[in-house]
Amino acid sequence: MSPWQMLGVTVALLVLAFALFNGILMALSPKRWFRLPRYARFTWHAYRFEPTIMVHVQVRILGAILAALSGWMCVELVRDLLRYP
Repeated sequence: MSPWQMLGVTVALLVLAFALFNGILMALSPKRWFRLPRYARFTWHAYRFEPTIMVHVQVRILGAILAALSGWMCVELVRDLLRYP
């Protein structure tokens, strides 16, 4: 594997790990996720409303989906790296 491919795989793993962290935090505690800085929670606009129960439910559902998908992508990426060195 060339150095550029290793760099690409490393960046992909870092992005997926960041998405996995956000997804797990969104699913477990939406209040803590809303208290994260904007750059750390995949959003670039400020919230101008008080999050309600329905918003928390939506954030939990989206977090579970994000965590499942990013976790699955991480596993498949590592599996492919081990299969085709």
